[in-house]
Amino acid sequence: PEPPPAPTARRLAFLGRLSPAELVRYFYASTLRRAERGGLGRRPADTPYEYGARLRERLPDAAEDVDRLTEAYLAAAYGPRPTTPEEARAARGPWERLRRRLRGRA
Repeated sequence: PEPPPAPTARRLAFLGRLSPAELVRYFYASTLRRAERGGLGRRPADTPYEYGARLRERLPDAAEDVDRLTEAYLAAAYGPRPTTPEEARAARGPWERLRRRLRGRA
């Protein structure tokens, strides 16, 4: 497969303005949009765990990344404490790998 395109300066500026929690939520929402384009959309009533289980079934080689991104999202969206910059950085790797994995499905 060909390498992913380099991020645009505009996108990098946008991501740089987000708080750690907003960044993790962006990673998760971005993955949902890409999965939807690839025919792996989320059902309206799916919880993040239910949707993650369906993605793991359809993308078994990406199961660990699905789990890591889902957990990061749940902590950022519903956790009792603020998301740290380190947690946002840790969520970026799974997001990037899933983005590349889903690119071929769109």
